[in-house]
Amino acid sequence: MAVEIAYFQSKDLLNEEFPFKILRYTSTSLKQPLHTHEYIQIAYVLRGMCNHQLRGKSLKVSRGDIFIISPGVVHSLSAIDDKPYEVVLLDFMPFLVRDYVKPFSSTLLALLQPSEGRSDSRQQPWLHIAKGKQLLVEQLLQDIQDEFEHREAGFEFSVRISLVKLLILIDREFRKSRRKPARQPALADQHPIDAVKRYIYDNYSQDIPLEHGAMIANMAPAYFSHMFKKRRANRSSIL
Repeated sequence: MAVEIAYFQSKDLLNEEFPFKILRYTSTSLKQPLHTHEYIQIAYVLRGMCNHQLRGKSLKVSRGDIFIISPGVVHSLSAIDDKPYEVVLLDFMPFLVRDYVKPFSSTLLALLQPSEGRSDSRQQPWLHIAKGKQLLVEQLLQDIQDEFEHREAGFEFSVRISLVKLLILIDREFRKSRRKPARQPALADQHPIDAVKRYIYDNYSQDIPLEHGAMIANMAPAYFSHMFKKRRANRSSIL
């Protein structure tokens, strides 16, 4: 039996003149149905741990994990064993920021396109923000929420600028996570596990979920775990 997937439209949920909203969920029982939407959604985990069903993969996510959910991407958030978690959701139409992110055509701009029209379906929508930048992200989110709730004159412009700052920060952190050491072979010649090892090296102080490594390597979690252990064992035998 096919699973019914809900579709949310901006006309039903967002203001027509300024199609943007910010929501903060604190829940022990939230279990969203699988759904998709016509607008962009940024999801950031503030505390606790929850499950994010994304592109057919079940991901355990925690503080510092941030997602850019493109139009047309099927996903859902849910609690794990009724444990509390807090997540911030930003919903907005792409045209609010498109002109500002044109210089980032290979990363941010690609994520703002509908999933069916994107040239690179492998574009990574999940990023773990390093501990040193988490407070900056959370301050930007708080600034956006304050502006949106108080609605002082010019709040739309202020929200848009803070949103662009957040997107640029995400882009730079994404590029940093993908940056290869100078002595490494060309990316095309590397094994997918090597990309995960680089990410672990760059984020050694963080707790990195198995599912995150699997997504970076574009593998199922169980297969990724097997391959990671096998590659590590092979390297040990060589040494």
